[in-house]
Amino acid sequence: MIVKQRNEPVRMGLTFVPTPLGNLRDITLRALDALREAELIVAEDTRVARRLLSAHGIAGTLIWTYHEHNAATSTAAILERAAIGNVAVVTDAGMPGISDPGSALVTAARAAGISVDVLPGPTAFACAAVLSGFDVRRFAFEGFPPRSSGARKAAFRTAMARGIPSVWYESPHRIVAALADLAAIAPDAPTFLVREFTKLYEQQ
Repeated sequence: MIVKQRNEPVRMGLTFVPTPLGNLRDITLRALDALREAELIVAEDTRVARRLLSAHGIAGTLIWTYHEHNAATSTAAILERAAIGNVAVVTDAGMPGISDPGSALVTAARAAGISVDVLPGPTAFACAAVLSGFDVRRFAFEGFPPRSSGARKAAFRTAMARGIPSVWYESPHRIVAALADLAAIAPDAPTFLVREFTKLYEQQ
């Protein structure tokens, strides 16, 4: 139970809370505190968020969805709540704002004068970079490659021209095509793949 002291100020603003990449135990104590104290949780998928909350004994918190398809219409309502209370922002896995519209929410909050905190925690691309064994004192996170073969090859060429490792996310439905495009332009490029990271059937 959390008991609020009389002289303790009411916390307001957005708190970006990283969530486990797969194993639900990979969450920080501060992240759990933020989720317990939130008056509203903004989640990419409410079902995924509720599974995480349930696993850690957190119940009864209001959850709204926030994703690429509703970001433009829901941002104002989220900021209204953050202006008067404590709103936690989560994604399905990892750091909110990486490959999802969370960064736009930060920009809008700052423009409105609303406080933003980001808690440290799981971030898939950084873990994958270290796991690769490559020299990653400098590396580039590229996000998802383009869907068309021509644009994908161009993106790979641009990344390789930098002369440092690059980290990409890719859908399991497109990974074979993406690897074929990479092989077509750089057949000898050292490549490391990891799937289902931190999960039961992790493969490297």
